[in-house]
Amino acid sequence: MGQAMPATAPVHQCTNTPIHQYTTMGYQSRKRGYKSRREKFDETMRATRIFLIFLSIGMAVWAFRNRYEFWGWLQTYIY
Repeated sequence: MGQAMPATAPVHQCTNTPIHQYTTMGYQSRKRGYKSRREKFDETMRATRIFLIFLSIGMAVWAFRNRYEFWGWLQTYIY
């Protein structure tokens, strides 16, 4: 009865690992700073602008490849 219990760290019930492994912050390879609403909007607009540029280039190429078909369709309504 006079013996003291050894001081041990609290242990997780399921994995039997020390709880301090779960409470410490993990290694972060890079800092992710706060983004304001304006920065998020600017990033979204940049991605949208790039998407629309490539979409318009693709549509222009598609229209050029089908130009005779479009001309024939247009002539049916003009003449």
